[in-house]
Amino acid sequence: MTIGGTINGVSVGILSGSGQVHIRVVLEDENQREKMTLCRGYIYPGKEIIGLGAVPFRPGDGLRLESRGTQSGIVLLPRGQISRDGYIRGGWHATDVGRVDGPGALILNVSEVLNDTDVAISVPARARARPISFYVEYTATSTAGTRLIAMNLRDSANDILYEATEQTLTASQTGRAMYAPGIGSQVVVGGSGAPSSVNSSLHTSIPPWQLPASYNLRVFDRSGTAEGFDDMDLQLLWEEWIDSTL
Repeated sequence: MTIGGTINGVSVGILSGSGQVHIRVVLEDENQREKMTLCRGYIYPGKEIIGLGAVPFRPGDGLRLESRGTQSGIVLLPRGQISRDGYIRGGWHATDVGRVDGPGALILNVSEVLNDTDVAISVPARARARPISFYVEYTATSTAGTRLIAMNLRDSANDILYEATEQTLTASQTGRAMYAPGIGSQVVVGGSGAPSSVNSSLHTSIPPWQLPASYNLRVFDRSGTAEGFDDMDLQLLWEEWIDSTL
């Protein structure tokens, strides 16, 4: 690990398998010499161990996961997070290396769709994602009627966990929306302050999510006024970590 910071906390659970196993998570220096134990104890399906937080993490330090005990095909699921200067700088979510990864890769998900009013962008298998910004441009055709453009967060079963403020458009109008953590929420409908050729501009602050695989962000016209006719342009930027346990 090339950056220093603070370990906010670690935990270890069981992703799959049966039986119990004794685990230990160790903080070690760049020469793999043990510095301290962050957590230890027996775990079994349904029980996880939560370890120490607020622990200094120096450049070159690493984390080592040890396990022993009676087990049958157990796959361990360690998780943790490091912060630096008040910002999240890296996470770990793997068992094969047992080391803390650096900041996640920046991934831009683009979906420019014609004649579609219901689009979802999902976190890939073996990944976790932290949305940074989500830009949506919706172009309504001349089909008469009111559009109610909604954005929601859904889990892997498509159950709704969060829903943002709707944007209202009518025939032949264009709306833009930006969803991002920490931005000021506002709605500008036409007139002064709206971008050129845009009838409605929406800014909405969203929570700083860490999304598991198969969670998705969905944009759709709740009214279904012009299904198969209107167009959408989605640009979703997130930070992504690969989970090597799956």
